[in-house]
Amino acid sequence: VVGVPVQLLRAVVIAVLAFFVIRTMRVFEVEYARRLESVNRARFAAQEEATRELTVMFETCRTLGTSLDLNQLLDEALTKIVTLLDPMVAGTIYLLDPGTQALVARATKQRDANRPLKASEENCSRDAGERARESRSTAYATDIITGTSMVAVPLFSQEQAIGALVLAHRSAFSNYPVIQTLARQLGIAIENAGLYAEVQEKEHLRGQ
Repeated sequence: VVGVPVQLLRAVVIAVLAFFVIRTMRVFEVEYARRLESVNRARFAAQEEATRELTVMFETCRTLGTSLDLNQLLDEALTKIVTLLDPMVAGTIYLLDPGTQALVARATKQRDANRPLKASEENCSRDAGERARESRSTAYATDIITGTSMVAVPLFSQEQAIGALVLAHRSAFSNYPVIQTLARQLGIAIENAGLYAEVQEKEHLRGQ
């Protein structure tokens, strides 16, 4: 009708369609690359997080195996946990006093010495520790004044709940099995330290 050869018209239409198909494929390619990069970043982040958690467990277990002095191993182990495990900002190890049957703070660590826990946060930490020991399971609490969250894991020695490991954090944390594993290792170390103290006491009495 317009004097244009049909073959030329078909070629132009095919070229236009090819152009749009290529553009569409380019868009999909860019989107695929973006999603692939996002997945890789998430995977690398997960690997880094797993590496940090393994480092915390390795360093803590290594520390627990270097000393049988209870105060030393509690202080050194808590230091490793608080300084290496993100996003923890502070931690306390409570042990049960046989005489008063109350939890006593045997070790305390602040990641930033210039930002110590406030009195309300310390009370929240103790409450979480008591609930964890009494329930023999992980307990959680949040300070309503500062918003700091507490996660408390009971410590066991010879199947008896002897205290709690309480960690404070101000940002999201969800990998609680790591803390539970650390608490189990800490309980074993406390039990070994207690047995060593008993042996030392018997040796002292034998010497007398």
